[in-house]
Amino acid sequence: MEKGIIIQIQEMASDESVNVETLLRKAYVVAHKLHLNDFEEWIQWEQNGYPNSEKIPNYRVVKGRIKSFNPYYGWQPIVFPANIDETINSMNLAFPISSISDAYLNNRGSIRFTVGEEIITFLNDHTSGPPTNYCLEISPTELKRVISTVCNKILEWTLILEDKGIIGRGLSFSDKEKEIAQQSTIINYTNNFFSTVTSSQIQQGSSGEQNNE
Repeated sequence: MEKGIIIQIQEMASDESVNVETLLRKAYVVAHKLHLNDFEEWIQWEQNGYPNSEKIPNYRVVKGRIKSFNPYYGWQPIVFPANIDETINSMNLAFPISSISDAYLNNRGSIRFTVGEEIITFLNDHTSGPPTNYCLEISPTELKRVISTVCNKILEWTLILEDKGIIGRGLSFSDKEKEIAQQSTIINYTNNFFSTVTSSQIQQGSSGEQNNE
C-alpha cells in the first residue's frame, strides 16, 4: 500500500541525505492541496528568497564576526563596544535556501558574506585607518543550523497534521482532511517563525556570499 504524502515527508525530513529543496517541493504540494496559504507562502519564500526584512524568520539570523580587509595582513577582526557587538556581528539571510545550501556544502572553512553599503560607510567613518572593505565571517555550522531548522519546521508541521488525522492517500486528501486542515492550530503554525529585526541587521543583508578557500 502506498504511503500517504504526510508520512513520506516525515521520512524525508528525518533523512539528512535528502536535499532541503526536494523536501520543500514535497511540502508545497501538501500546503497547496490543503489550502494552507500561510505555509505555502513560507515555502515560496524559502525557495525564492524573502522579499523584505520584516518577513525574515528569526532562525535566519546568523552570527559571526565583522572583519576588515588589511592589504598586508588580510581579513582582520574588529572589536566593537558591547552595546552594538551582537547586533553588528549578525546578519539576516534573505536569499533562497538553495544559496544557503550551496554555500554550506561547498565551503572549505569559514564563510564570508559581503555587508551593505551603509554598514561599510558607518564602519569607515567610525574606525581608524583608511577606508577599506568589510565582511561578516561565519562558521558553516550557522548555515547548517538554518537548513536543519527548515527541515525540523516541516517535520513538526507534518506531525501536527498527522495528529489531526491528516495523512493523505498517495498525493491526495479527502474532503474531511481538507476540512480539518482549516483548524487554527494548523493555519497559524508559521506565526512563531518570525521576529522583529533591527535596522543594523537589515542593512547588512546581502546575497554576495563568498567561500573561503
